[in-house]
Amino acid sequence: MKVFLDCEFTQINAQAKLISLALVAEDGRELYVELSDSYGFDDCSGFVKEYVLRQLDQARYGCTLEEAQAKLAGFVSELHSNIQILSDAPEFDWEFFCELMYVDSHWPVNVSNRPLNLRDWYNELESNEIVIYIPEVPHHALFDARILASLYRSISAQTKTR
Repeated sequence: MKVFLDCEFTQINAQAKLISLALVAEDGRELYVELSDSYGFDDCSGFVKEYVLRQLDQARYGCTLEEAQAKLAGFVSELHSNIQILSDAPEFDWEFFCELMYVDSHWPVNVSNRPLNLRDWYNELESNEIVIYIPEVPHHALFDARILASLYRSISAQTKTR
């Protein structure tokens, strides 16, 4: 099963801290968490303060790192199939996913240990003269993961008809 991953984090550098993580499975199931104890306002770049933080709903989605790890473990175990994670920014998102997923020296047997890079996939398709329009994303992990899933389904359907 393909599962689309997107994360929002404090800044683009080695000190980045996870703010939120979303997974959207190809069957429509979703997981979205906003961390409440892993970063502070001062950790965030100006861009994140202006565009990301204002979209958060901590009352509805906020949880501690430990709670997020438990929710993620429950989500992947409920999928009952081999899971391939897809991301358009695996150089960032995958590390955060692994930090939440790899608990007590345990990695779930149904989760592939390497993500599929959607940007590489898009570039490969474009080199085969398939035009891809990537919409502007709102910088909200759940909305962005939904866009990735929808775009993948649309492009996959187009490539099957060629």
